[in-house]
Amino acid sequence: MLGVLLRRYVAPQWIGTATLAGLLLVSTAVSLTQPRLLAAFIDGAVAGNYGSPLTRLAVVYLVLAFVGQAVSVVDVYLAEHLALVATNRLRRDLTVHCLRLDLGFHGEHRAGELIQRVDGDVSSLANFFSRFVVALIGSGLLLVGVVVMLATLDLGLGLGLGAFCLALVVFVARYRALGRRHWAAVMVAQADQSGFLEEHLSATEDLRSAGATDYAMWRFYGYARGLLRSTQRAGFFGNLIGNLSSAAFRLGTAGALAGAVWLFRRDELTIGGVFLVFFYTQMLGDPIQVLNRQIADLQTAAAAVARVTELLHTSSNLADNGQRTLPEGALAVELDAVTFRYDADSERRVLDHVSVRLEAGHVLGLLGRTGAGKSTIARLLVRFADPEFGAVRVGGVDVTDVALAGLRHRVALVTQEVQLFHASARDNLTIFDPTVTDERIVAALDELGLGQWLASLPSGLDTVLSGGATGLSAGEAQLLAFTRVFLRDPSVVILDEATARLDPATEQRVENAIGRLFENRTAIVIAHRLKTLRHVDEVLILDDGRVAEHGDRATLAGLPTSRLAGLLRVGLDAEEEPA
Repeated sequence: MLGVLLRRYVAPQWIGTATLAGLLLVSTAVSLTQPRLLAAFIDGAVAGNYGSPLTRLAVVYLVLAFVGQAVSVVDVYLAEHLALVATNRLRRDLTVHCLRLDLGFHGEHRAGELIQRVDGDVSSLANFFSRFVVALIGSGLLLVGVVVMLATLDLGLGLGLGAFCLALVVFVARYRALGRRHWAAVMVAQADQSGFLEEHLSATEDLRSAGATDYAMWRFYGYARGLLRSTQRAGFFGNLIGNLSSAAFRLGTAGALAGAVWLFRRDELTIGGVFLVFFYTQMLGDPIQVLNRQIADLQTAAAAVARVTELLHTSSNLADNGQRTLPEGALAVELDAVTFRYDADSERRVLDHVSVRLEAGHVLGLLGRTGAGKSTIARLLVRFADPEFGAVRVGGVDVTDVALAGLRHRVALVTQEVQLFHASARDNLTIFDPTVTDERIVAALDELGLGQWLASLPSGLDTVLSGGATGLSAGEAQLLAFTRVFLRDPSVVILDEATARLDPATEQRVENAIGRLFENRTAIVIAHRLKTLRHVDEVLILDDGRVAEHGDRATLAGLPTSRLAGLLRVGLDAEEEPA
């Protein structure tokens, strides 16, 4: 999978990668040439060749030093740019993939955990994307170049050091994966901690009101201790091979210097030659260290790649391969012998062979106790899930035969939880759709009674709203959600207890907007308060996942033996009974 990620996210930047490779060759050549110049300068000074020859050597050395620094600056810039582009593209693909996964997946994974996997794990791949291949090739070239340079001084010395370095590289490669599973454990611990923080920070009010702040901190310390232990183990095992190879390299360097001194005493090396052996043996440490760092980073990257790959290969339970389009205008809605349960291993069916049809342009009131299956019908219509048996049709078309984006554009769901984003009022109303004009937005706000709210915003539609509906009353937030629906102009509207938390005065304001919202549309109202039924044409009552009663609202309300009539007698005063 490492190769797949390189091809997908790094290969498209081949110009930058090729430039990095070219800079690598220049940097290697400079690194190998500079010691030669210094050795020649030393030998010239010892021999008394002062003046122009030494000056030329010094000037050339300074020019190469400047070139080396310039190459280093450009190299760092290109590498960081390549890494940021590659990781941002991977983050984009992971984010889109997560958004397309079904609600069952999101129910099993906390948001903080997914943030860590999309951002934290991907950050671990930055060096892998920008440096890994180039660094390995560069280190190999420098290693070979140094050995060749040493061999030109003394063949035995060069071959001996070359064999020693090769043994070190083989040793590092052989045990490179020693810390991989420990780094994977670190990433799991980080994801768990992020999930805990996201969950508890979003519940600050509840924690404070319940006096559970100390308990929450006690649990946080537990996650922090687990992360500390995991990081310590990963650091020890991940760096063990590198530390052993570094220690072995120091012994090899000492041996090479001893050999150089022996050759100097036999007059087979000049003092400049001894300097070259010293300098080149020190240079050998650079590629060895780079290889050690890259191997350590590879362990982290391999663990991150495994988690990223697992997420990318997680498929949604909802196949999105529909090709059919829905007819224009208001659409009929039909459930045909629908059976559904959230847990496949559970014996309890949330819906049990439910069959109901709502004609286009009609409004259905959906009643039932908590757990009767009301919200489940809403989720099936917007295809947050698929039935176990039976079929769900909109406009006579099975929802599985329609692309998810096309279906959800034509079927709108409004719940009592209105989510706002930290963005402008315009973006919150249009859900970041730039094709919606300001004129349409203002007209929709005026039609739904939010004109005064818009006028109160300091910068109008450019005003940045806080996330989570902060600063809006419950009624304003609900009307804002209705405005979103107005701007989408769907064919089917579903209100899932959208007025359940509103006070009577605010509810009346929202009820007026609902009447406008339902014009020329098919609608389903999941009712919490029976007065909401004033808008509906038909009523469907669910009981334990089955249809207990379905029919015309006025007919059922006038039938003393019907369930709806019984509910109206208990729940409403005479003057509140729907007309």
